[in-house]
Amino acid sequence: MIEIEQRGYLTVDFKNWLEGNAEKVDEYEQINVFCESDQDSVAGFVDKKYTMSVVLTKRKGVVTGEAKMKKGDIGADSRQEYRFDFDPDDIDSLLGILETLGITGYCPRYYQRTDYKYRGFDISLKENGLLADHFEIELGVGDELKVEEGKEAMNDFILERGLQILAKDEYESILQKIYKDNPPVPWEEIDLSRFR
Repeated sequence: MIEIEQRGYLTVDFKNWLEGNAEKVDEYEQINVFCESDQDSVAGFVDKKYTMSVVLTKRKGVVTGEAKMKKGDIGADSRQEYRFDFDPDDIDSLLGILETLGITGYCPRYYQRTDYKYRGFDISLKENGLLADHFEIELGVGDELKVEEGKEAMNDFILERGLQILAKDEYESILQKIYKDNPPVPWEEIDLSRFR
């Protein structure tokens, strides 16, 4: 799947508009742990061709796991994305695979997430994390031929709602500061107590 994505700072007006107009799909706590490597050909958080992350989600006391890999610059408006679920109780197997691939550190990002659907878009509000409260608008398309059409539809929605989108270079600058202030750590140092 190719994911088309835009993000911007969350405003009270947009949050209220979503609550009154979009379908609320889910609300949960999440940790997205970005994988880091010293090798350019392997995934990294910034300045790499690929990003990989380990995601743990807690819904109503139940923890689930998902691994994601995206191909392309982290701030790009569309990237190829691959996902698979894993059993959080067997996370050691996943960590073994990541280590074999050259992953040397992990960058945890915690937040409260609320998901909405509106006119085919997945809209996520991410609050109380390292990045200021923000929204992400996503649209998954099956092939390259649909990317431009999807971008146009998304841009129309953004203009219609008067949303302020983070420019690619601004988003990358914010991520680099977060990364500098919160560098990669060994998996064992990540506080997963809320996800047990």
